[in-house]
Amino acid sequence: MNKIFRKVNQKIGLLWGEEMLKFINGGVILILSSFATGVLNYLYHLLMGRLLGPNDYGILSSLISLLYIFSVPMGTFSLVVTRFAADQTKNKEFFQKTKGKVELFSLFWFLLLIAFTPIIATFLHLKFLFPIILINLSLAISFLNVFGRAILQGLLQFTFLALSGIWETGLKLVLAFFLVYYLNWQIIGAVSSLVIATTLGYFLIKYFLKKEFSSEVSQNTTVFSPGLMASSLSPQVVSTASSLLNRQGHSKGKISKELWDFILPVFFFTLSFTLLYNIDIVLARHFLSFQEAGWYGALSTIGRIIYFLVGPLASVFFPMAVKKKIRGQTSNQLFIFSLSLTFIIAFVITLFYFLFPNLIMKVFYGAKFLPAAGYLGFFGLFLSFYSLAYFLGSFFLSQGIYQIVVVFPLMVVFLQVILIVIFHHNIFQILAVSVFACGLLFLLFLLYYFLRITSSPPVEGRKLLGGSASFLPHSSPPQDRRDILRRKIKRQLFFKK
Repeated sequence: MNKIFRKVNQKIGLLWGEEMLKFINGGVILILSSFATGVLNYLYHLLMGRLLGPNDYGILSSLISLLYIFSVPMGTFSLVVTRFAADQTKNKEFFQKTKGKVELFSLFWFLLLIAFTPIIATFLHLKFLFPIILINLSLAISFLNVFGRAILQGLLQFTFLALSGIWETGLKLVLAFFLVYYLNWQIIGAVSSLVIATTLGYFLIKYFLKKEFSSEVSQNTTVFSPGLMASSLSPQVVSTASSLLNRQGHSKGKISKELWDFILPVFFFTLSFTLLYNIDIVLARHFLSFQEAGWYGALSTIGRIIYFLVGPLASVFFPMAVKKKIRGQTSNQLFIFSLSLTFIIAFVITLFYFLFPNLIMKVFYGAKFLPAAGYLGFFGLFLSFYSLAYFLGSFFLSQGIYQIVVVFPLMVVFLQVILIVIFHHNIFQILAVSVFACGLLFLLFLLYYFLRITSSPPVEGRKLLGGSASFLPHSSPPQDRRDILRRKIKRQLFFKK
């Protein structure tokens, strides 16, 4: 079987090149792991929906949405850490300098959110505070986990990244079933499982990072793949990136400056996209009846299958695009390939939502949630537009185009909140606003890409919103032209065979 996989990988490398092979291998690993964690997550939500009922499940879904919103700093750091871990001349130094600061910020964030617990409980119409305190504790531990996973992603260690996510999600499911079904802890049990699972997940990620950095030899970083192939970054790629960075004067002392130049636009980008598909659930809990809020939470959970399946493509694409940027190469071919794949997956799933809403809702949540099944197709549209817009935004970030990934998303989130405050009398009104907001953002990003990116040559050293967009010229070095020519010759020989 391994021989077959190696043969397939060899042919893909000959036809499309090493870059596309790495993207496909990494994409396969993360898509499979995303599918596994997605299945476990949906089993968790399905189980909790059936055991808790619409009313209590509405509480759980709103608390989890708050968890996502409060974790915006984690999402910001995830992209920032991935950005700098992808630079092999600095990744170990960056990890050592940043680890202690992350732990301190995690503690500070926990204490800050504890102070706001009574206000949150009042807004969500909760009579007790303990579930919110547990969510805050889970968030603090998750911050450490996100930091570790971002390091693994930047190092292209997709297998370790995948295993940590599956481990944590599987534990959450098992613990939730035990605490809610056997101990009858209800909402407390459902939230406690998050705290325990994230804690145990932290120790696994810590082990992976220790193993990675202790086994790192010279400048090579191995990409592990279960059953596919163990490919590695060639010394040519590493030496080219290092020499180009050194030519531009990137010393160790500039890591902090680069970090803060990048962190501001990434923070607003992450904040906007987190709010886009979570603020509607929180507002639904506030404005709708408890039962309708539970239905809305169930619809949102099923709709997110789209993002969970296509999101890994952006995770694989981002560090690869950053590496090409550092080496002064274009990402157009890789961008078009991965965006097209994202669109196809989102379109197929949304079509299923429109064709079989009752069946899907009944399988996932049972008869108590069937009255909301008619909205499922529109949730598919909502998450499809969201996923496509997120992919485009990740591409702009990887290319150092910061201004529009801040202005456009913030503008759309502000519009979404204002419209929901005005139109919130039923599920359809809140959902229609979200579809409109994400569709508008996708169109704005797409127009920018066609009008600005494809119609004008790249500009070296573009500076937007407090960050340098590029360290390197965009012209392909002679080595890349030789690689392209060599690939063309290999293709011709391959087809002659």
